[in-house]
Amino acid sequence: MKGVEIVDYLKTVSLIKRARHDFGNHLQVLNGYLELGRPEHVKEYIGQIIDEMNAEKIIFSLDNPEASLYFYEQLLLARNIGVNLVYSNIDSNCFEIIKRDNEPINSLKSLINDNNIDINEDMVVELDISKDSIDSNDVKMKFTFEKESRIIRLFI
Repeated sequence: MKGVEIVDYLKTVSLIKRARHDFGNHLQVLNGYLELGRPEHVKEYIGQIIDEMNAEKIIFSLDNPEASLYFYEQLLLARNIGVNLVYSNIDSNCFEIIKRDNEPINSLKSLINDNNIDINEDMVVELDISKDSIDSNDVKMKFTFEKESRIIRLFI
């Protein structure tokens, strides 16, 4: 077994563990609402889970499985800092540049810190990742923080 394959397996197992943990948390919340006799909260919470899963579809519909895992990992890293990252577009041709620079999490953290953006548990940040131009290797990441937009360009 090659060293790179082992790292990939470890990363994959780590992501699966995280997904299982999150799923277990969802079940605990739902069980709590049921025990409290709050079926309206159960319906609302299930709706939130469905919205979350629908937002993740774009990641797993990429043609590159490595890119799918990477962008999912970045989504989880964003959640760790309290941001609900939603990809509106991912140009998978940008993957190598994005991965090399540990993006989008680095730019997301910088934008939050540099602009004193308050993070709250409901913060949604929409991200569009695309080529800056047809002939270029430049990548454009457009972050939309609820009502504000910030555009970041990465250059090789």
